[in-house]
Amino acid sequence: HPCTLETLKSLAQMLKAAGKHAEAEGYYRRVVAGKEKTLGPSHPEVLTSLNDLAMELQALGRTQEAEQLLQRALESRRSTLGPKHPDTLTSLQDLGMMLKSLGKHEEAEALLRQALEGKETSLGPSHPDTLACLASLGEVLEASGKHREAQRLQQRTLKTSEATL
Repeated sequence: HPCTLETLKSLAQMLKAAGKHAEAEGYYRRVVAGKEKTLGPSHPEVLTSLNDLAMELQALGRTQEAEQLLQRALESRRSTLGPKHPDTLTSLQDLGMMLKSLGKHEEAEALLRQALEGKETSLGPSHPDTLACLASLGEVLEASGKHREAQRLQQRTLKTSEATL
């Protein structure tokens, strides 16, 4: 039932906030399974739940499993929502940051540049989601040793944020 799934999700979020990641994982898995059963594997709510589970797995240090879930969510969002949909772009950003945490900086940079381009086009250059993506790209560039470009992006993020938020 949808109310049950929302309650499970709320419990998972509370446990996550309390640092009880292993317990939260179990609830997130139940949410994914329940939503897949009732809505189908490619429904946007299922894909959001996959993202939530992936973030929890990352917190538990299970980054390869998390990466696979983020890949699945991205592929499904691309095929069901299209490559420029804000949720697809968020999946690109999430996967990019996951790859950064795995030390896969070139792959991360490529995904984040795609996400940023799409967000600038669809949401505008000063939208909070665009600015968050810009900051994420700056983090990856810094981790890659591209300090000048990273600094330039972070300054752009700050300037735009101060002017619009």
